[in-house]
Amino acid sequence: MQNSIAGPIPSVTFCPTGGISTENYNAYLNLSNVACWADPGWVPADAVKSKNWAKVTELAKQAIANVTHA
Repeated sequence: MQNSIAGPIPSVTFCPTGGISTENYNAYLNLSNVACWADPGWVPADAVKSKNWAKVTELAKQAIANVTHA
């Protein structure tokens, strides 16, 4: 999963964009060659459709607050 790219090409910094969730984003961020993650799947579609940017902002703040470093 996380090492499918990081393992074979560790000298390349990347930004995973699929399969990221609130349950696994820290595993990606703790890889030495991951700079960030971007996956719209962690934001509920209804929040985007209804333009509930406060909800999107709150989810982003929660994600940032829960970043851990190995």
